[in-house]
Amino acid sequence: MSKLGLFKNLSLILALLFVVYAVANYSGIATSSLMEVLNIPGSSVQGASTERAQDISGKIGTDVGDQVEIARSYILDVKVADAVAGFARLQRVPKDVQSITTYTKEQVNHVLQSREKKEHKTTHE
Repeated sequence: MSKLGLFKNLSLILALLFVVYAVANYSGIATSSLMEVLNIPGSSVQGASTERAQDISGKIGTDVGDQVEIARSYILDVKVADAVAGFARLQRVPKDVQSITTYTKEQVNHVLQSREKKEHKTTHE
């Protein structure tokens, strides 16, 4: 690409940027001036109050804060309850192991006693 072509492209880009900037910043002024010259009434709203919107946004902020606090306390309560339940389950584990051990010993003893009785009966017959 030649220097002249590069200069043309660069100048077109700069001109385009200038037009976009001018339209974005001055279109409102030009429109209102043109409407004033042509005696066309504007469509802007005058005297709109923002008090109600501010009141509503304040209530929403308060409600959101309250809900966050409720959720936080609920989460903390759930965690404490889960920890207590888990601790209770952990306390039961040694008891369960002891019960299983005792039951297994009793069953083994019962089977051994049954065998001894059977052997004793067969030898005496």
